[in-house]
Amino acid sequence: MHMLPESVAENTVHLTLDAEHEHLLDRGRMEEIERRLAERCEFPLKLAVRVGKITAEQSEDGGTPAARNDRGRAARQQAAEEAFHHDPKVQELVNLFDAEVVGDSIRPPVAPESSNDKPAE
Repeated sequence: MHMLPESVAENTVHLTLDAEHEHLLDRGRMEEIERRLAERCEFPLKLAVRVGKITAEQSEDGGTPAARNDRGRAARQQAAEEAFHHDPKVQELVNLFDAEVVGDSIRPPVAPESSNDKPAE
């Protein structure tokens, strides 16, 4: 999700949508979110969305959920690449065959399914 909650007043949830993802804002999508929130909370809620720049400093946990997921994926990728390059068997094969490791071919291990690892829309 590329939104950051700002406040709740009466039955309205105020959100900021990251300006880079303004194209995701449409009435049908907002109505679907409102419907699902109402089902979950058992009372009607409305969304008030403003478009703006969101930085990691704006929230206690580092920005939007999508931004946090992106940073987590990048950190896992970097760790996988470093582990691969420092593996003695890999170094042995590279030296033996005068090979080169293609960085894009390295993938981090697949973590158990988690809601935080789902791709952002």
